[in-house]
Amino acid sequence: MTTALQDTTTALHNTLAGRLVVEELVRLGVCDLVVAPGSRSTPLADAAARHPGVRLHVIVDERAAAFFALGIGRALGRPAALITTSGSAAGHALPAVIEADAARVPLLILSADRPPELRGTGANQTIDQVHLFGGRVRCFVDVACPDGVTPLRALLTTIDHAVAASLDGPVHLNLMFRKPLGPAGPEGLARLVAAVAPEEADAPALRRWLEGAQPFTRWQPGQKRPTEAGLVSLNAALDCADIGVLVVGALDDEAEQGAAIALAGQLGWPVVADIASGLRLGPNVPGLLPFQPIMLASARWATETRPDVVLQVGGPLVSQAVQDWLATSAPLHHIVARPDAVRFDPGHGVTLRLQTHVSGLYAALAGRRSPSRAGMSALLRRWQAIGHEVAVGLRALGGDEIAIAQSVCAALPANAGLWAASSMSVRLLDAFAPAGGAPVVVASARGASGIDGLIAQATGWSLARGQPTVLLIGDLAALHDVGALQVLAAKAPDLVIVVVNNGGGGIFSLLPIHEQSAEFEPVFAAAHDQRVLPWAHAAGVATTAVANVLALPGALAAALSAGGPHVIEVHTDRELARASWRAAHDAVAQWVDHHLDAQAQG
Repeated sequence: MTTALQDTTTALHNTLAGRLVVEELVRLGVCDLVVAPGSRSTPLADAAARHPGVRLHVIVDERAAAFFALGIGRALGRPAALITTSGSAAGHALPAVIEADAARVPLLILSADRPPELRGTGANQTIDQVHLFGGRVRCFVDVACPDGVTPLRALLTTIDHAVAASLDGPVHLNLMFRKPLGPAGPEGLARLVAAVAPEEADAPALRRWLEGAQPFTRWQPGQKRPTEAGLVSLNAALDCADIGVLVVGALDDEAEQGAAIALAGQLGWPVVADIASGLRLGPNVPGLLPFQPIMLASARWATETRPDVVLQVGGPLVSQAVQDWLATSAPLHHIVARPDAVRFDPGHGVTLRLQTHVSGLYAALAGRRSPSRAGMSALLRRWQAIGHEVAVGLRALGGDEIAIAQSVCAALPANAGLWAASSMSVRLLDAFAPAGGAPVVVASARGASGIDGLIAQATGWSLARGQPTVLLIGDLAALHDVGALQVLAAKAPDLVIVVVNNGGGGIFSLLPIHEQSAEFEPVFAAAHDQRVLPWAHAAGVATTAVANVLALPGALAAALSAGGPHVIEVHTDRELARASWRAAHDAVAQWVDHHLDAQAQG
């Protein structure tokens, strides 16, 4: 075969492979394709740009692109696909892959690669991309160069498997291409198949696929419910509960949040809900106990409220106080229900694990009525009474950063989104967010709990949901992801970013190192005098500087009303914020003591 003919054939095979991949992705519902520009990925990027069913997102920074795709996956419950070129490009996706792995969020990485004969030869922009993300992906496939030897069906079924596997976390497909990369050949997938692989075009299975609109292999995931043996053990534990507590961790899925609310009503137990559960804001949840993260920091309250049975659903918990309470309470039965087999027991006290969705658990317990227990009713009344006292007291206590968290919650319209950034932001919301208000959806990056990529994630999440969103974020986390402000400006979702700028890492001020190290400010707090607004302004995002926390509600209302992206920067004093956090804990402890003393005397 002549060189010219070889080149034409290679370009045709590459073009066909790219278009098969993209067509199958769209048939599987993966319509958000995030392209980081590059040469080796031409067959994939060109196919994505041509397909009418693709929502194309072109983002230069692979790191921001990966987090943006992760945000879409978190919002939709199905993956977005990141397309990168060869070399270091795919490596920039590692932080997003780590979060997707830890939080079990759908994500699909399609990296282009050099052919086998160029690997290990010093060829430009060639690195070892095989198993680039190690054990953090649900599956990895090193896809061979399109050459007319591997059946086209093999590529389609590989895509089918990859998308199915990605529903539980990240998947990496590494696709090799030889030059010339294309595009080449006729328009229309059937005509291209007939031109490149006429012998396969007549194969019945592939012909049916070309003539239809369904994926080659349809994967139908099952709904996990408790086994009969699991239900027997669960019911036995529930029947003996004198003081039972339902603990609800992070829940990304709105249907699962609804099931958790229904489960709370069915059990009639006190409910400790993490801010990322989605149960803390919106309509009242039966038995919901707000402010537990700060109340349980009181040793006396933690001792007085020990449950004998805990049923825990959802993901990780933000509050260390709640986790410590669960560990030290050592309930007779500590039941964890999750849809996966991942070990979830940081306190090493779980006595029963059920592999089930919350909806499956609720359905399995339908019609069950928990026996009335005097201890349970008394505990619920006590928790609600002191919770009301704490709510009133916190409003009077003040504190800029506490007020910011509460102002953000109060500003959210119905069906809006709240993204709680890692570090202090999510802790402020978890400790001080009031119950009630408009129904909203809450998200956070609590898989690996990193501060990286939060603006990019929130941008993808907000865009995918199509609802107004507020991201509460600290200054260091915002500065860590200023590159994503360009993505925010380009995509223009209704996302308002509230940056709490206290000139450093406020969370470290609450740790013992604050008193123990003379180098605390430069080394741990990473003290700085930078502002986020100039970065936002340079990216073309609307900005508002808020000098006084009292002006924040008005600024939030104006930004949400205007729509589009907006960055509000609020300046606070880190030492005063630390003092107000400590004061709040001390005040709550005093209110708890007063309440318990009055009860004992009454």
